[in-house]
Order: sequence, then structure tokens, then C-alpha cells
Amino acid sequence: MQKINWINGQAGGTPLSAENLNLMQTYIEEAIGEDYSSDEYDTGKKWIDGKTIYGKVKLFTSAVSFNTPYSMGITPDTVVDMRCFCKYGSDSSWRPLPWLYSQNNTVGVGSWAGGFYFKNQSVYFQAGDNLIGSSKIVFVMEYTK
Repeated sequence: MQKINWINGQAGGTPLSAENLNLMQTYIEEAIGEDYSSDEYDTGKKWIDGKTIYGKVKLFTSAVSFNTPYSMGITPDTVVDMRCFCKYGSDSSWRPLPWLYSQNNTVGVGSWAGGFYFKNQSVYFQAGDNLIGSSKIVFVMEYTK
């Protein structure tokens, strides 16, 4: 977001002072910014039922195993968002999960396709070695409780 430096008399005819407009913009920027943490945090957002949305990040710095539970230590009431990214070792490219790639123009061939799911407080990865053998995996979850 581009910061506008408001000057008195040049705020489009608003009755607010430049000082108050600058404060409002600062508060808005703080409200929409996100600070991620491996500890549970309040996102500052509310779900459609009025419940607080919490977030948590899990960072994996070595390969994970296929369909093995990795505890998040939470029991969400509603999952609002889950996203996951893998850093592939040989070329340091970041790839989202799910990732669909077919070798030899045949879907399901090779070890590139994969995804993840959440069940019983844990995240599970169902992906080929080229993805879950990555040097870094970032899993972000937002939920209500």
C-alpha cells in the first residue's frame, strides 16, 4: 500500500486534519498487516459466525514422510484457510501444494504430483519424493475454535 502524506488543505475537502488522516492510514496498515508465528496467533479477523480467526505456521526444514501425521497441536472448529509451499532443493524454486505435474504427458506418472490434508490435529503430506523431499516446506493454517 502506498503511503499518502496528507497536507492540511490538500485532503480533497475532508474536514479531517492531515495529522488525523495520517494516523488513520497508519492504523489501517497495522490492521491489515499479518505477523505470522509458529505459536497460535489472533489474526484480527472474524469468521462469518463472528468467531475469532486464529493462525499458526509450521515450518519444516527437512524432508517429510508420505502420509505421516505432523502435529499442529490444535483442534479447529472450522478451517478457514490452509496453504502450503515447498522449496525444491535443486533449483531453489518455490512450488505450491497441491502441485500437479505429469512426466511423459501422463497424469500421475513420476513423483511430482501431490497435496496435503489436515486431520486430528495433524497435517499430512501425500506427495512424491521430489516435493516432500524438499529442503523447506511452509504450512499456514487459519481457523476458528
